Amino acid sequence: MKLDFFARRPHYLDHLAPIWNALPPSRRGSFHVIRELEPYARQELQDGCIELYEGGIPPGDNPIVTAAYGDLNKVIRNPNRKIITVEHGVTQGFGGAAYPNAEIGNRARVDLALLPNEYVADRFRAARSGSTPCEVIGTPKMDPFLPFLFPVTRPVNLDAPVIAIAFHWGNKRSQPPESGSAFEHYRATIPQLAKRYHLIGHSHPLASDDHRQTMTHAGIEWVSDFREILNRADMYLNDLSSTMYEFLVTGKPVVILNAPWFRRSVRWGIRFWDYSDVGPMVESPEQLFDVIDETIREYRSICVDERRRAVADLYPYAGQSAQRAAEVLERYLDEQP
Repeated sequence: MKLDFFARRPHYLDHLAPIWNALPPSRRGSFHVIRELEPYARQELQDGCIELYEGGIPPGDNPIVTAAYGDLNKVIRNPNRKIITVEHGVTQGFGGAAYPNAEIGNRARVDLALLPNEYVADRFRAARSGSTPCEVIGTPKMDPFLPFLFPVTRPVNLDAPVIAIAFHWGNKRSQPPESGSAFEHYRATIPQLAKRYHLIGHSHPLASDDHRQTMTHAGIEWVSDFREILNRADMYLNDLSSTMYEFLVTGKPVVILNAPWFRRSVRWGIRFWDYSDVGPMVESPEQLFDVIDETIREYRSICVDERRRAVADLYPYAGQSAQRAAEVLERYLDEQP
């Protein structure tokens, strides 16, 4: 039996490609992608059949692996498919159907959930009452970025560090507001930051057009590939994207950007607020300059214990996550009638 895969966006493919590549070729079926994604898929995927998805239901009856709730909703329309899901990030939990702690929605149709860590798995099991099998596999996307020894030992030019700034998609009207973005809160300050620091810009893919225009207008170099951010940046400023936690794997510090609409009275999980101590928090644009300067001064020690804990908790199987996922999937296939 072979496995099919399905991805409609590059950041979904980023999480699936390492698993596909770790599978034996004899287990690879078809990888379905939209036409715009085909060049990137051919760059990232090892041998296998890439098929263009033109809409509707992806063809075939092999078990299929997806990394997004919207993609899941496409494949469930084939009642003969076994469905396997992979999370496309550190996995926040805002309670809606798209999140693994949801008690509603089409996740009930999933036959196997591959989850990044035990923290997420505990919430998934509680929401599904144990009805959906799950396995912890780590985060295959991050395998090339093995955790550095803390504190960071790589040379850093602290007179002119490269500072990356990025924001999540959405806004203060998102529901819940914590699932949105702090971009509006800091937008007017971005040109001032660009005059004082060596900045490079990034963004959640769903918000990139608006954010890119603001940053490039301020003279900030735009970097669309997050792997380049991981390699080049000495520090990462972010509000709530999974990339904030992925950046921790490099051993380099983050600065957390809060917004007035991020409520302290709610607890959604990782970012709000169980792992919100991984970097100094900024509440207002006026504080940001002092916090950046403090982080530069204390670069090798700031929040180092908290960062170490988060990496250990949130990124198990570091460097071996794709192989772990492949082994889980092969065992799953062997158990099918």
